[in-house]
Amino acid sequence: MGKAAKEYKGYWHKIKSGESLYSISQLYGIRIESLYKMNYKDDSYVPVVGDLLKVR
Repeated sequence: MGKAAKEYKGYWHKIKSGESLYSISQLYGIRIESLYKMNYKDDSYVPVVGDLLKVR
């Protein structure tokens, strides 16, 4: 599965303390590579508390 469930369409995730892209990908059932691609990030991106990530 490359995208989060349809219920998350248009949803943005606000990064909280202790979260990683891996934990966010697991939360929404999405591949970490898809998170990078949807948010125009590369593998050097380090999430910062308060950043917003598109999940679908």
